[in-house]
Order: sequence, then structure tokens, then C-alpha cells
Amino acid sequence: MTSIPKEILKFFSIEGNSTLLVKGKPGSGKTIFSLECLIRLAKKGCGLYYSTRVNPETVIKQYPYVAEHLPPKNIIDATVTPFPKSQSTYDAIMYSSIPEFLRGLYAGLKRIENEKDAFIVIDSIDSVCETINTPQEKFVHSFAELARTSNIKSIIVTENPKEITKLDYLADGVISLTYEYIDGKIYREMIIEKLRAVEIERPIIPFTLYGGRFTLPKEFTFPNPVKIKDKIAKYVSFIRSGKSTAGEHPTGSPSLDKIMGKLRGGNLVLYLIRENVPSGVIAAIMGHHIISFLLRNNGVLLVPPRYGAKSFIVGMIKMLVPDESYLKKFKLITRLTDENDFLEQYMKGLEYLHKVSKTTGIMFSIDALENVFGPVEGLRIGTRMIMEARERNDIIFVFAHESSAIKNHIKDMSDRIIEVFYKHGYVFIHGIRHRTPIYNTYYLDDAEIPDLQLLQIA
Repeated sequence: MTSIPKEILKFFSIEGNSTLLVKGKPGSGKTIFSLECLIRLAKKGCGLYYSTRVNPETVIKQYPYVAEHLPPKNIIDATVTPFPKSQSTYDAIMYSSIPEFLRGLYAGLKRIENEKDAFIVIDSIDSVCETINTPQEKFVHSFAELARTSNIKSIIVTENPKEITKLDYLADGVISLTYEYIDGKIYREMIIEKLRAVEIERPIIPFTLYGGRFTLPKEFTFPNPVKIKDKIAKYVSFIRSGKSTAGEHPTGSPSLDKIMGKLRGGNLVLYLIRENVPSGVIAAIMGHHIISFLLRNNGVLLVPPRYGAKSFIVGMIKMLVPDESYLKKFKLITRLTDENDFLEQYMKGLEYLHKVSKTTGIMFSIDALENVFGPVEGLRIGTRMIMEARERNDIIFVFAHESSAIKNHIKDMSDRIIEVFYKHGYVFIHGIRHRTPIYNTYYLDDAEIPDLQLLQIA
């Protein structure tokens, strides 16, 4: 997985010294991001980490992956402890003045074979300046002079997440790490405010700290059919051979199984689709469910969304289902003109499918019903469809956009509620009922089977 935005990589690749200011409130990921930069961008043994909050032993214990790239002697205890464990007093930055701090920092630089390869992190400037009772601007001016003469790369961490200070103007680059809660679950973003000499393609980038690492999400793109040709047979075999307890129905995707669990007859799953989610994402989710039902000798009745997914889904089915006899158990209703005519088509479809299969997966878009019949009639028809399917012990998948006027009525009837949202070019999914963390979802060409992948946001 990618760990550092390409803009930051380019910023630190520019010849000469450069200082990046990393802002954020406690818990936003400043330390993990700074350490990630050290191990990814600094030559082995050339990173220096000055911590004012944790001692070297704690750093290695909390982030064991750092030890391979950053020798313990290069993790400097910048606390007020007179004699830190297993470090010389030379390595302990004794706060009393800027010159003394810089002398200690310079001593660390001298241990690096080529001084120009040094990559320094000061975490955090707030603690340093508070202890030596010095304004931050004055400290940064002095540190900047050392950085220029030594031609080093550096990161300065600050606990001041919002207020713009002189530091923002003095630093060559400024980023802010922030987070919010969506349905009580954490969601994180990096905001690139300034990077001198670098074009910023994406100023806002989501990220995760899952597993104690700073990791970027991946964009949602369909696998290249040529690259996954040999894996389609594996996927088909996987679906066919999947074992489940009597009465349970897998979703057709191990990732979606993880989010909603196995389904039972009569269950209603509601997908809440937030604004700007690409239509291909919904088509992909529908496709997994359709393939799973057909390959397990069950029926499928589909009323596609108003934005159209008919040709895509039919094409996907023909590509993935090797035996076209399965298509006899697939019914597609696209004629939505008269409500009575539509319900008649629906009931005939249910009756037919129950003659050729034990269970049917019903998939329809509330938006399609609402767009054609209006909110009142759309709700009446949708409720009737759900009740008829439940009486037959079928499984119902309903897709509703954020703009739907009747989605809340469907929510009250739902056994599972899954939300899909789209931010800054990335797709995210999470369970509301049952609750799950938020996941970035995407496809990988080199995955064992062509299934949705999940990266937990933490």
C-alpha cells in the first residue's frame, strides 16, 4: 500500500534543504506520519527523531517497524530528564536555550556519514519552545539557518492545528492532519496547505492509521479483464464451492460478507448511497450478489437503478457465468410505466423463479420507483415488493440514494443497513446495522480472486 502522497515525495526530492510543518490535534497521526517519512525517505541510519513526548524505548516499543531503519541512538530523548537511559548526556537535549538545543542537534548530525543525507524530525516544536521559553518564530529562524547551512530535510511537528502563525510562512511546506466521526466511526484526512515548487493535484487526501502505519487509500477502478481472465474461473469455483449453514446465503464477496455477515431468508439489506458515488460501484455490488445467487442455483429478480446498470450487469453475468442455462433464473424488469403493470410483472417473475429455484434474490432501486411513480406510490410499491418477497423467504437488496424521500421508511424495515460514500476520489463503505468500521473499498488486479478489497480506516 502507498504510505506517502506523491506531492510530499516530490517536495522532499527537490535538491537542497526543505522543512515541512505538520499540524494537527492530539491523535491525528502526526507522529506516525513523521516516522513513516523517516523510514521511507531517509537513507538507512540517516534519520534523526527528536521526541519531546516519549523516550526512545517507548518509540521502538510502540512502532517496532522503525527499529530496522532508525537506530536507537538516532532517536533522541528531547525531554527534561537529566540522564536518559542508555543515552549519553550529549544525546540528551538539555533545555535552557536555543544554542544548547542546536548544539545537541548538531552533535546528532555529526554521527551521519554524509551530513546532507540527514532527515530530521522535531516532535514537537511546542514542547521545545515552551521548555526553553522561546517564541516559536525565533526558534524556527535559528533552526532554518542550521538546515540551510547543513542542507538537510526536516519535519517540524506542531500541536497548533488551526491557527495560522509565522511558522506557516517560514516553513517550505505545510500540511494538516485532521479527523472527524461519521456515525461514531473515525474518518481521517490530510490537507496539503502549501508545498513550495510542487503542484498540488489533490489538496485533501484521506488516510488511515490502521495497524499503527500511515497508509493511503486506493481508488476504485475495475480490474483489467485481460489481467484477471485466469482468475475468473477461480472466482466462479470459489462461489460454487462456498459452504454455508443451512438457510444462510453468502453475498458473493468475502468483503461484503465481512460487513454484513451471512444472510438468511426474509432478510432485507438496504444500501444507502451517498452523493457522487460512481454508478459503477453500485453495479459492482449488485454484480457480486447476482453472481452468488445464480451460481448457487438460486433465482435473481432485478429492477436496475434509474441511472442505468442493465447493460453492464448483463455483460458481467455473461462473462462470469460459464453456463448460460443459469440465465433462465435471471429476470430483469425495466418497463416501469404503469404501477399495476409493473406489479404484475414483479409477481409473475416471483412465481416463475420459485418454480425453478428455492430462494430468490430481489434487487431493486428505490430511486427508480420514486422517479417513475412518485414518493407516495413508490413507497407503496416498494413495501409491497418487500412483503411479497419476505412471505416467500427470499432475500431483498434495496438501493437508495441520499436524495430519496422514502429511504427512511425502508430503513425501519431493514435487517442490514450498509452505507457507501465517496470522498476526494475514493470510495468508502461501512455497516450501520450491524455496525462495522469504515473501510476504503477498491479492486486489485493481482488479488487472488476479483473481489472487493477493504482497508480499515482507524
